[in-house]
Amino acid sequence: MVLSYFPVPYPDELLYSIIARYGIHTGQSGNRKAILRDVFGTDTATAIPDLPSHLRYLVQHVGQVWQISEKDIIKRYTLAPFYLPFLKPDLAEKIVSSMNSNRGGDIHTRCGISAGALTQPAFFRYCPSCVQQQNEQFGESCWLRSHHILGIDVCIYHSQELLSAKSYFHSRHKHLFSPAVREVTDQTSAHVELKDIEIKLHRLYSSLMGLQKITGLSSHQWTVFYKQLADQLGFKKGSRVDHQSIRRHIENDWFGTCLNRSLQVAAHYSWLTQMFRKHRKSFHPIRHMMVWASLLPEVPVKTIFTRVSRLPAEPDKKGTFPLQVTQPTIKTREYRQAWLMLLKKYPDIGIKALRSTGEGGALYAWLYRHDRQWLMSHRPDKVVNHSKQGKVDYGKWDEENVLALACAFKTLNRKSGRCRLSLTFLVKQLPRHGSVEKHLKELPKTRQWLLGHAESIEDFQLFRVLNAAEELKRQNLPLKRWRLLRVAGIRFESVTKRIETVIQKLEQQRSLD
Repeated sequence: MVLSYFPVPYPDELLYSIIARYGIHTGQSGNRKAILRDVFGTDTATAIPDLPSHLRYLVQHVGQVWQISEKDIIKRYTLAPFYLPFLKPDLAEKIVSSMNSNRGGDIHTRCGISAGALTQPAFFRYCPSCVQQQNEQFGESCWLRSHHILGIDVCIYHSQELLSAKSYFHSRHKHLFSPAVREVTDQTSAHVELKDIEIKLHRLYSSLMGLQKITGLSSHQWTVFYKQLADQLGFKKGSRVDHQSIRRHIENDWFGTCLNRSLQVAAHYSWLTQMFRKHRKSFHPIRHMMVWASLLPEVPVKTIFTRVSRLPAEPDKKGTFPLQVTQPTIKTREYRQAWLMLLKKYPDIGIKALRSTGEGGALYAWLYRHDRQWLMSHRPDKVVNHSKQGKVDYGKWDEENVLALACAFKTLNRKSGRCRLSLTFLVKQLPRHGSVEKHLKELPKTRQWLLGHAESIEDFQLFRVLNAAEELKRQNLPLKRWRLLRVAGIRFESVTKRIETVIQKLEQQRSLD
């Protein structure tokens, strides 16, 4: 059945919202299956707000009144342009194919949304000012794409805190299209003063969605891009990336924002460290944009993607041995002879020590480049170190650990922007932390100290709330619950009874002052 009516889409509107409005306009909002049959030609399609499927069938049914392609729907009325550019090309292509087909059950898994550490908003969200404008201009309200992105908790048009509606973003009623006009209740929300870094993030998001890009880039291209970025900005120690300097720079930029919690992972190993190493997996788009907002504040999104797309999609496959045996040149024979003479001269040392001799390094380098197969078959035997380790004095080691931990704890605890002092993080402050982790049973004082000083997630959240209160006092701002949680980087649903009690005391104390 080809439809003779379908609502006109509004700017930045979700396809889900358009279909929900269709149900109201045709008087079928209470008949879920009827809407599905009209729009998709089947009553088994699922109402998915962000990455819907069955788009090929939708175009067939609404094509007479809405002349649009499946790709244009994906680009303009779904959240696919937010996720797909950061995935591998073949994976992005498969997701687009699934969105067009009637097999969309694995779309969120492929995008990494289902298993990701970062999750989407639980409920539909709206901005009262946007709703007012929609009602004045269109006579009805709708759900916008920009209101349903993780990390974008403020309306990018009005700098107002987004409010949650009653309906779940991914409802248990899988055939229900909830219209915004029935969900919007509150007419006012708090104005939020965004920091410069947050404004930059919002602009990056707007530019990304404006690109309407749904093709991916390879892991190798992102790997090379971030390594080049570290090199260009001077975040290097010799030939290695200086991960600590990058972390300090980005943490400093994002301190006091809601997204600061995304950086509060053990400093020695986190998504930020992995991003500047070889990419073995995709990273959430918001994490890419957090790095760009800090390290590339003036570079447009389009320029970044152009730069990445021009990098090689796959690494050069150098170093493979030739399949055919060729006759060595005179120069090659000379180098081979010199190498064999070196092996006779130093028969009892390994390859590393051999390369450290006066002529060994140059010989090895030349043969490695020009005659590698022969070199690999004429290496010295591996030298095994048979020296016995002395007996460990666990008592002395235990005492030294406690002293070192107490000193490190005192220094770390003074920092207002520190990360959580978890047991693992504290162990990493010790000189021989790998051995300490293996021998905690033999180090009772160290173990007892760690258990007594390690910070739980709730303790760390409380620490951030108190720090947030001090920061707001310095700025002479009222200590409101929403403001404390925002500066502390704590989600509203994560607040425990203990933290709630402390927040109430802070609000009462400030009002008495």
